[in-house]
Amino acid sequence: MQAQSDSPEIHEKRARAHANEKGWKVVDIYHLEGLSGKEIMPYSETQRMLKDIERGHIEALVFSKIARLSRNTVELLIISEHFRKNNADLIALDEPIDTTTPSGRFFFTQRSGMAQWEREEISSRVKASTKARAKMGKSLGGQAPYGYTWVNKVLELDTDEAPVRKYMFELFKKHKRKKTVCRILNEEGYRTRKGSHFSTATLTRLLTDTIAKGKRRMYYTESLGNGKQWKMKPKDQWVFHDVPPIVSDGLFDEVQDIIEEQTRTRKKPRQRFVKPFTGFLYCEDCNEKMVYRTQITKYTCPKCFLKITKDDLENIFLGELKSHHESHAIQDSMVQSDKQELQLLDELLSTLNKKKSELSVKLERLVELNVSGELPTEGFNHHYEPSFAQYKQIEETLLFKESERDSLVQNMKESSTMNESIDRILNRWSAMSNVEQREEVKNSVWRINVGKRDIEVTLITKKANALLSLNGVKKGTHECPCGYYNHPEKECVCAPGAVQKYLNKISGPLMDRIDLHVEVTPVKLDELMDPIDHGHAQSTENSVDIRARVITARELQTERFSEHRDINANAQMPSNMVKQVCQLDSACQTLLKTAMEKLNLSARAYDRILKVSRTIADLGGKDNITIEHLAEAIQYRSLDRESWGMG
Repeated sequence: MQAQSDSPEIHEKRARAHANEKGWKVVDIYHLEGLSGKEIMPYSETQRMLKDIERGHIEALVFSKIARLSRNTVELLIISEHFRKNNADLIALDEPIDTTTPSGRFFFTQRSGMAQWEREEISSRVKASTKARAKMGKSLGGQAPYGYTWVNKVLELDTDEAPVRKYMFELFKKHKRKKTVCRILNEEGYRTRKGSHFSTATLTRLLTDTIAKGKRRMYYTESLGNGKQWKMKPKDQWVFHDVPPIVSDGLFDEVQDIIEEQTRTRKKPRQRFVKPFTGFLYCEDCNEKMVYRTQITKYTCPKCFLKITKDDLENIFLGELKSHHESHAIQDSMVQSDKQELQLLDELLSTLNKKKSELSVKLERLVELNVSGELPTEGFNHHYEPSFAQYKQIEETLLFKESERDSLVQNMKESSTMNESIDRILNRWSAMSNVEQREEVKNSVWRINVGKRDIEVTLITKKANALLSLNGVKKGTHECPCGYYNHPEKECVCAPGAVQKYLNKISGPLMDRIDLHVEVTPVKLDELMDPIDHGHAQSTENSVDIRARVITARELQTERFSEHRDINANAQMPSNMVKQVCQLDSACQTLLKTAMEKLNLSARAYDRILKVSRTIADLGGKDNITIEHLAEAIQYRSLDRESWGMG
């Protein structure tokens, strides 16, 4: 029996009452309620009923009406013939059907056709209604797409799922492999809405559905009428509606291009950077990226053929990280130094902002007095111009200090990330895959220079810890643990010998790699806030002019190295190029020779002095390095002097 408008219990009671009235015995009940009448033959209850008829378990089937048994004419005729062959009858409660008579069988066939017509008519009306609802943007039933949720019948972003769907796009853009993206998602604990692992089929559907970029696609599929199979409708029939986007149009289109290219060529993307150090390893003499040769298991310079084995490089790299990791005293001191510097910057910014507000109020008041006639123009200019000049300088200082603070905060974050990466490398390096090793190298290493005699490993945030990046960008450090050695006002509280011991923690080879050594004393707050009164406005070069000189110098260097790949600035020149670009006259050669001997400078320091001299000349707009440029560059080697730090 199959339910109509009443509950299955009511229909069962009606059938039992009819059987009792006829004097029949009820031996079994078949439950088809809640199932589609379009095709009932595959249902397990239908098959059980037909088998019971064959084995003589039942002699008749009582149901409400034909349309509630099935709405398929062919199936109804098959069922009727099956009952007839096995001497069983079909009996409807609401219709005069009794297949025990010829007229009853004729009426049964007629009503079967009507049932199918009714089903097809309802289906047609539902399709028309579905298209109309799609054009209106209304729900067509079912749950919201992944990344969205229904809120008052409107699709809104799901705060838990939307970030995961966006993450899928970013991962696929990076790796270009569906299986890799699924593996990463599953390993990181992400699951589908049903709690299953992500599959490539699910990922493809989520990546290609336009709803991710804010275009909800509706009325684009239709059922084939055989189970769950369906097909796509022509694109001109699709309906789109705007919803909140999860990813940008650019990211969505970029992912579609990758998928379409892979589908068209049926080629998997090549595995790139499978070796941990590829792209970070440079030949010191040629400045060429070294490549890994699988046949000889060595990294090789394609120009001079300098080689280093994979095992040797890994041992040196791990040794460098271990040394950095064990220098807890220096690291803790640098972290504390950065925190102190951040605190001082915050205090200074607060003071400058307060002074800026006071000046702003003062300037507005002066304008009001001048407009009202209470302050003559001559007096107005006398009071307004100095205050306005001070206001502009404080505004410029604030911009610089805020930038300095942002840079410091970023360096502190990078330092923390790098230290975490170093911990993972030292603890799990041998157990990592090549992809994992490369990811950790990327998080901790800036560049590795391989020379004929030594190897230089430059960590990303050495610039944040008074250790230099490959371009020699400097970062301030203190001369002693307390930070007040040589301070003009505050007294150093370090024990005798502690200063030199502290400075000796920075090794000679590291000193060689620092381009600029400048000892800076703090500027008094009143001088910083009131520069007009101290005559600084006339003697200090405006930052706009400095910026213009720097841009001109960088453009000059870009043009100079236009034919050299991976070289954009003087600091990136290899040793053989330094001799060509940084040529000295006899006077400069004599000065440099004297400095090298008296300061006991190394060959690496020699190259760095020449690079800095070339940069100073570029900033001055000079074609050749003069003795003034060279002398200034030598002056910036204060950490190399034996007297530095000795008082």
